[in-house]
Amino acid sequence: MAIDKETALNNLRILKAMRCAQDQGDEAEYGRLYSELEVPAHALMASKKVKGADWIRSRNLNTRQAELKYGPNWLDD
Repeated sequence: MAIDKETALNNLRILKAMRCAQDQGDEAEYGRLYSELEVPAHALMASKKVKGADWIRSRNLNTRQAELKYGPNWLDD
């Protein structure tokens, strides 16, 4: 499942806001925005295989795309 145009545009908006937060030294806002980014399902699966599920959890990554493609328990399977 590829990320649709609307999601891609939303990710761009988030990335711009992340840059502003970083420039202002606002680590809390940067982290909050980071967890809003929609990561493609295939990238999350590759991260799981290489880094492990705990790596994904520790970064509070948005796993919605992977849940849609692989099911709600994909991270624990």
